[in-house]
Formats: sequence, C-alpha cells, structure tokens
Amino acid sequence: MRLVIPFSGWIERVYISLFGTLFLVTLIKGFVHIRANQVALHREWMIRAFAIALAVATMRLIFIPAFIVVADPTQGQLQTLSAASFLVAFVVHASVAEIWIRLTRRRGVPRVSGTETAYDPTPDSG
Repeated sequence: MRLVIPFSGWIERVYISLFGTLFLVTLIKGFVHIRANQVALHREWMIRAFAIALAVATMRLIFIPAFIVVADPTQGQLQTLSAASFLVAFVVHASVAEIWIRLTRRRGVPRVSGTETAYDPTPDSG
C-alpha cells in the first residue's frame, strides 16, 4: 500500500521499489541455487534476503526516534528523515550480512555441482 500512497512522496516509492526488487532477486537466486544443489550459495543468498527484509523493519526503528527528535517536522524534513532511515538501515544490514557471509564461508571445500551429491549413504561393497 505504501507504494500506491507513499508517506514520504516519490522518494519512498523509489526505496520501496528498490528494496522489493532486491528482495525478490535474492530470493530467486537462492531458490535457483538450492534447486541446483548448491547449498553454500543458497545459504549466502538467503542471508542477503533476510538482511534486506530486516532492513525494512529497522528503518522504522531509525525513523521513529529521528521523528521524535525533530520537533514538528515539515514535509521536506519527513522525506529526508525517511530517505536517510531507508539508506542507513539498508547499508547497515547489507554490510553486516556480507561480513557474516565472508566470516562464515567455508574455505577449501569444493563446491558440489548439480549432478553430484556430497554425501553417499550407501556403503562400499568391496
């Protein structure tokens, strides 16, 4: 609904469209990777999707205190606060997600192609 009737004008439409598009892209890439049995890449894209989704909620946690600090803001100040809140939330969450991905990425583990399995439960017969 915020895309149709934005609180902060056209800039909010831009940010909502950007967040929505990035969220869908990360979900689709994660889905494609898990269907190809590339679990490590799926994990990375799902972390990115979670970070984007969480950034939308965090934007409100940033915006509300800023709104309270600015006593009786004008429409221009509201638009600026909203845009800054979106930007700060996205940058913080995207940065933390990328740092987490890089710190927890396994090194030296070969990636499994879509046709092979990493675990074969059948015991060797010979």
